[in-house]
Formats: sequence, structure tokens, C-alpha cells
Amino acid sequence: MGSRNLKSLVDQICAHRAIRTQAPGSRRAAEVTALEALGCIPKPKGQGLENLLAIAGKGKVGKRAFDGLLLPRGLVIDYNDKAAIKTHRTNIIFIEVKTTGREGIGMDFQGFYFSMSDNEMKAAKALGKRYRFAFHNRRTGQTMLLTYAQLMRRVRARQVSHSILI
Repeated sequence: MGSRNLKSLVDQICAHRAIRTQAPGSRRAAEVTALEALGCIPKPKGQGLENLLAIAGKGKVGKRAFDGLLLPRGLVIDYNDKAAIKTHRTNIIFIEVKTTGREGIGMDFQGFYFSMSDNEMKAAKALGKRYRFAFHNRRTGQTMLLTYAQLMRRVRARQVSHSILI
């Protein structure tokens, strides 16, 4: 993928969060690198995103619960076409990227402490194998893909916290 396409992908992924990324080593750039390494595409915008969430997301996936989509090689979906989404919904995998640049993280991501939003957890539970967490190490470039069930089998500790906006 050329640098122009990579910049376009970065802009598309970051736009939904109103964040612009210029630094190549930034967390958002790492998310794009992870998505690119897995062959993912950015999530659609506007009505296409609404259609995707209603049909393939079973109405249980929030707009911020994922970063990209993984489709079978060669499959292209028009997200403005509800029938196309319905036809291919079992082939659509929602991807949430979790990145780290910390030293001491194992090749199997042992020791990686990260946060998971309630929206991400609900989406992962609702979609099962059609929702994956992509763990990406910015230092090593390694990326690992896990389902919610696979992730929960590896959990060593869990802490609940709340983010509150006033």
C-alpha cells in the first residue's frame, strides 16, 4: 500500500474520533498499521455505517465499539445497499485494535494491560466470532487477533472502572 493510501486510511479511521494523526509513531498510526497488517478496511461512514450496525451488528454494536472491518479477500460490500449487507453479514468481522509500546510485553502479549469499553464488551459478546480484538505491539510490529472467548481464557486480572462525562 502506498503512502498516499496509508494516509487516506489513517484519515478515515481517525475522522470518526475527530483526531488527526501526523506522528508516524502515534497510537492512531499504530491502529492503522495493525488494521493494514490484517488486511482490514476502515469502517464506513454516514448511512453506510448505520446500515452496517443495524444489519450485521444486530443492532447491538455501537459506532465506537470497533475500528475496522475484516472481509474475505476480494469481497467488496456497498454499505448503502442493505440487501448486500444482509447477504454478506456472516462474512463481516468487526475489529477493535488495542496497541502498546511498552517494553517487556511478551510475543504472546502476556503482561499487556489495556482497557475495554462497555460497548466493546457488549459487541464482542453479541457477535461472538464475528468480533475480534487486534493486539498490536508498536515496538515489535507484531499483531495478534483474538475473539472475546479466546481473550477471556487468557485474562489474569480484571478491574472494573467507569468513565464519566459531566
